[in-house]
Amino acid sequence: MIYFLVNRIVLKPVNEIVAATRKVAAGDLHYTIALRKRDEIGMLAHSFNEMTQKLSDAQRQVYQSQKLAAVGQLAAG
Repeated sequence: MIYFLVNRIVLKPVNEIVAATRKVAAGDLHYTIALRKRDEIGMLAHSFNEMTQKLSDAQRQVYQSQKLAAVGQLAAG
């Protein structure tokens, strides 16, 4: 019974976070964790989702800057 509770409350959510970090490390910056708990693991999931959103925004800004730089090089040449 204790194993079941620990598995459901701690291990399963932590495994979801580990899987999410692997997806982000593989390049999927739009992956989010669906944990909606109000405990420490839920706060970690929320922070993870905010981090991936900010990384995605930064990646989009870098891409836009690269496009503008390419246009500038074409115009200069």
